[in-house]
Amino acid sequence: MSHFKLASTTRSAIIEAVSSDIASNNKWLKAVDNLIADGVKASWVATEKKGGRSDVRDEVRSAVTMGFTKDQQALISKDIKTLSDSEKADRRYVIQQIGSKLGEVERRLLKAESASDNNPPSPPMTKWTRFQDQLDKMISAVQDNEGTTGLDAPSALKALKLSKGYMPKV
Repeated sequence: MSHFKLASTTRSAIIEAVSSDIASNNKWLKAVDNLIADGVKASWVATEKKGGRSDVRDEVRSAVTMGFTKDQQALISKDIKTLSDSEKADRRYVIQQIGSKLGEVERRLLKAESASDNNPPSPPMTKWTRFQDQLDKMISAVQDNEGTTGLDAPSALKALKLSKGYMPKV
């Protein structure tokens, strides 16, 4: 069997991509935390049609726009009549990206709000926890005689409980 080895440039590119993702996520967390500290609600960032506040959305849009390059900012501030077809397409793309980032701010705020409403996110389940949950559901189903036609329920119940006894404690 041959041994595969990544080229050093490929390895570096992957490391950089992962690092920038982590850094980006940390920056988003900080931005959302600051918005929450300022008292901003996700519903306020929504469009006016969805009940949002135009003053808040405009302020957040302004901040989002400042995250784009100076060239992109200049492009969206130009009069559309003076732009070439190529520049118009680029302008549409930038405006779509700004809308996308506004949506991301709203989604992240909504997620943070729902997590803080005495509903903290549950920790990821281990394979053993998932397996135990499935065993519990099967035991309940057998005890309630759900779909047990043609099944020797007492033997099945005994086998399921025996299986659960061999599971590691989680």
